[in-house]
Amino acid sequence: MQRMAKHRDLVTLADNIMSNVRRRIDRMGIQDQEFARRVGVTPQVVSRWLNRKSNPGLNNVDKIAAVLGVSVETLARDPGDSVIPLEGWETSH
Repeated sequence: MQRMAKHRDLVTLADNIMSNVRRRIDRMGIQDQEFARRVGVTPQVVSRWLNRKSNPGLNNVDKIAAVLGVSVETLARDPGDSVIPLEGWETSH
């Protein structure tokens, strides 16, 4: 039961981060290809992240936050403005 709750939290965290990333990319007016270049990954990797086919991992989340000019905590916020702990987040993309 606890393991399922943790998995659900990680899925929610990933959804929050990528939803916020998409909004911020759009607000900045940059193309996904340019965003990928700034983060240091391929456009295909960004596409997989944005389509929820893979997660960026903590190293890339740090890079994403820096490129977008926000904190990781800001990216993790849900619409209700709560923050989900980052424990257990995968480190692969």
